[in-house]
Amino acid sequence: MTLVVAIKCTGGLVLAADSRGTGYRFDPEAPESDRTVFDDKSRKLFSFRVPFDNIGVLSYDHHGVSAGFGRDEQEVAAQIQRHSIDRCIRLFKQEIYKTHPKKRITVNEFWVRFYRFLVKYWQHYREQRCDIVYKMNQYIQESASKHAETVPPITLEVKLLVTGFNQGEKAGHVLPILLTDDEKDWEGEQYRGTIAPVEMIPHPCGVFCGGVKDFVIPVLTADDPVESIRKLQRSSTETIVAEIVAMKARFDIRCVLVPPQSGFSFFASDDMPAHDAQRLALLLIRGTRDFFGGKGTVGGAIRICTLNPLSGTKCCNRS
Repeated sequence: MTLVVAIKCTGGLVLAADSRGTGYRFDPEAPESDRTVFDDKSRKLFSFRVPFDNIGVLSYDHHGVSAGFGRDEQEVAAQIQRHSIDRCIRLFKQEIYKTHPKKRITVNEFWVRFYRFLVKYWQHYREQRCDIVYKMNQYIQESASKHAETVPPITLEVKLLVTGFNQGEKAGHVLPILLTDDEKDWEGEQYRGTIAPVEMIPHPCGVFCGGVKDFVIPVLTADDPVESIRKLQRSSTETIVAEIVAMKARFDIRCVLVPPQSGFSFFASDDMPAHDAQRLALLLIRGTRDFFGGKGTVGGAIRICTLNPLSGTKCCNRS
């Protein structure tokens, strides 16, 4: 799992993501180990060199076009890495740099090319992916029935955000890509899922958070900051919560659902500078990481990338 943050701010776009990789590992003798951490070096934020230094991509939810399954952690990690989004993007980079070595294209054009590239892989591994998911759900239901529990089946979805600036524009764009195995998104063996890019942050400035939002939602949506801090009272998050609440008030961050199926988008006022957006993104991921603790599904180093319509891309890692 993952927490990704995209902030449209004054003079740029700020992207951030954690680096913890998790996978499904099933052991009859340890049923609580159904999701395990296999590394803290997974890449979920991707930047590009010229002529695409105006583009950034965030990946969240499942990390591969095929699913990891097994008892051995190394085996699960290897399965996911072989078909990871990271590998797909490396292959996509080779293709797009070859076909467009100097020409800059719009964010929408990049989205179309990237989406079509990913769909090829999504279709190719469908049978293998569905077989693994069936085995995972079979195991979960058998384990749950022993304890008289009811648990929802696992579904695998790959979600991405394509972000960037068009030439001559000051306002950035944040466009989603969703890959699912829901029957309604398929016609035979052809995936027809998302068919058009939709602006996730249509306002001049705003914050989009995707993935694990157990910490983010109460902190950014609480009407009473004091109550928000009380509910999330932990020694590791108290200071972080207080700073986020202060920024929420300072920049009038408010929650808006646009569209309802897209998840939460938190829209801010027009005057959030890039350095404040960087700080907010860092706090949201660091707070989530500390909230869940060392064994949570969000962790590792935090990668932050700032896209500027004039100066391009600048990235850094922070612990």
